[in-house]
Amino acid sequence: MSIERSAQLRCASLVALTMLILVGKIAATASVSRSRVDILVEPRPDCQEQESGRKDEYAEMATAIYERVAPAVVLIHAVSINPYSLTERVEHSVGSGFIIDPEGLVLTNSHVVFGRQSLVVRLNDGTDLPARLIGADPILDIAVLRIPKLILPPISFTLRQPLIQVDTPINPGNSGGPLLNRRGEVVGITTATVPNAQNIGLAIPINIAKEVLPSLVQQGRLIRPWLGFHGQFIDHILQRWLRIPLEVGFLVEVAEPGSPAEQVDLRGGKLELTIAGYEYLLGGDIITKLNGAPLTTPENIIAALAELRVGETVNLTIFRGGEYVDLNYTLPERPLLPGDISEQTVVAPLADKTIGRASRFKF
Repeated sequence: MSIERSAQLRCASLVALTMLILVGKIAATASVSRSRVDILVEPRPDCQEQESGRKDEYAEMATAIYERVAPAVVLIHAVSINPYSLTERVEHSVGSGFIIDPEGLVLTNSHVVFGRQSLVVRLNDGTDLPARLIGADPILDIAVLRIPKLILPPISFTLRQPLIQVDTPINPGNSGGPLLNRRGEVVGITTATVPNAQNIGLAIPINIAKEVLPSLVQQGRLIRPWLGFHGQFIDHILQRWLRIPLEVGFLVEVAEPGSPAEQVDLRGGKLELTIAGYEYLLGGDIITKLNGAPLTTPENIIAALAELRVGETVNLTIFRGGEYVDLNYTLPERPLLPGDISEQTVVAPLADKTIGRASRFKF
């Protein structure tokens, strides 16, 4: 297998694993002062050039969708304060959201509202309403607000995929707003643009958000087990490249400080190495089995992780220094870690200032 082909497969494996864990950080957008509905335009093979003066049938449909859905789309104005700063302590920012329940529930991105001291929602007709954060998950970048009960139609949901990549323009201030299909159904929450790319955006699939809504509304957070390490899947190709003893499995690159993994002496890597454009931190443990399930493919890793629950005991079979070792520990609830929040971008700051966000994958 060529290096190029194996690199492509490895990239696909990382994407599959990352999408399961769903804790990637993605770059957010910068500033504007209006929310907007984004419509996902599906290709029409029967489209023909319109005759001069003839109305565009699809444009009429898009207009109708906008008029029907726009009342449920809101502008979110957030105020935050940094008590440790001597100047510019107060920061104003804006984002988007959309009403999902007549009782006044608004869905948006966590990075738009999490940690803010004041939240105001502006409706499509210009009405300003106070909003309260009732649940947020900075890892999935999903949050739910509550505003006073309204007589407004919520937007219907559809679609479930790991992540949606679109070429529908996502402009500054759209973070948290709805991405619609041609039937006016929400298929995703617009959340990011790809840096240095032309018209490539990312959206959180709406049904993934829908699955975590009960936990966010009832408990204010998403409860997930904390394994306490992160890294990437490796196979025999890397062993052939390096000609050193390696096993197929999950390469542990970092054990989180204070985590249960660190407490049982799970070891991360120390040797930084770049091969075919991909970075590795070698020298750490390689997990070959999780609760007895062999981690021989990204799909096996996904299935094993999906079975884990808070309070249960996890058994890891690891390959270390040419030998196999078993480690066991109880899974606590995963806390919010510094990288989950501190590197987020303030979306659409009115002062036109941003803070960079880095891509990190942890579980």
